[in-house]
Amino acid sequence: MTANSKLRPTVLHLIAQFDFGGVEKHMAYIWSQADHHRYRHRFAAIGHGGAVERGMVANGADVTCLGKNPAVPRPGATWAVASFLRRVRPDIIHAHGPEPSFHGLLAGLVTRVPIRLGEEFGGPTYSDRAAFVFRQVYRTAHSVVCNCEAVRNTVIDRRIAPREKTFSILNPMVVPQEPLPLEQDTDYCTLVYLGRLEPIKNPGILLPILKRLRADGIPARLWLIGDGSERDSLEATAAELGVTSHVTFGGYRNDVEEILRKADIFVLPSLTEGSPLALGEAMGCRLPAVSSDVGGCGEMIEHGRSGFLVPRQEEAPFVDAVRALWEMGPDGRRRIGERAREAVIERCDPRRYVARLEEFYDSLMTTVSKK
Repeated sequence: MTANSKLRPTVLHLIAQFDFGGVEKHMAYIWSQADHHRYRHRFAAIGHGGAVERGMVANGADVTCLGKNPAVPRPGATWAVASFLRRVRPDIIHAHGPEPSFHGLLAGLVTRVPIRLGEEFGGPTYSDRAAFVFRQVYRTAHSVVCNCEAVRNTVIDRRIAPREKTFSILNPMVVPQEPLPLEQDTDYCTLVYLGRLEPIKNPGILLPILKRLRADGIPARLWLIGDGSERDSLEATAAELGVTSHVTFGGYRNDVEEILRKADIFVLPSLTEGSPLALGEAMGCRLPAVSSDVGGCGEMIEHGRSGFLVPRQEEAPFVDAVRALWEMGPDGRRRIGERAREAVIERCDPRRYVARLEEFYDSLMTTVSKK
């Protein structure tokens, strides 16, 4: 171990960007829930900073943004991470996501960071060539963290990493101790999407779904909360479908609970996921959800009891699930929402997550120190 371990070990959490999104919130949860007498948690982004970075710094976190393009392969990004590691000298590097794992594990190997962790989430969809590359990269890791069993199984099945080298843990999700009471407009069936407007999240499918719901006589409207490269395309599609007046583009917001309490149904149409934070936030606020049955969503939702799971990229089952929830009425949706909240509290409490993660770090440090 390095000199840091004589006091308390330093964990460097490396991500791609530090602006907004699920991974960034994940870092904020780690910072807020960690036992700072046990480990020193530091944070770095290969790329730029932003909203979450500013909030964490204001709360005392040590955050560095290297300002490099995190795309793979970018030797300049790997070199920047290596230079930073030489200055920081962490005991553990925990790289969250494929790009950070590529740069962070290679840089960690070169700079001899004692413990090196990669992380996969979202259900890795690598080409055969990319899978081969990451198979080699993960040979340099002590473990590959997966944020749900579905992701872990994909990693193992595609031989990206062997089972004995993987560790599964659901993402942490902050659930309000006492959520604000729901305050829905009974004249509308309000659907809310919360997340990045990017192709992998598949928000575009919600627009024809909205049109079909309205054609069926359901007074549906859609709130798209978030931003991304698909926004202009989504606005154009809404105009083509004639649903512009029923769609609200809310951009990035930090008053998530206030938004969720005024909606009727949370919608998540992603093509791939790990254990999505936005889904957990909605469930924690007692909001019933309709989600693609991908990744860890099936580990969070019990179909028909605490929400609905539908095949990805299929409009008709999504429409049917929204209709079923709407026809339940407020009381039926409330019962679904209460069960959703209970499920996410049991499985995704941030304090339990961080405690389990630090126990995992302990076990790795013990193993490495014996070698």
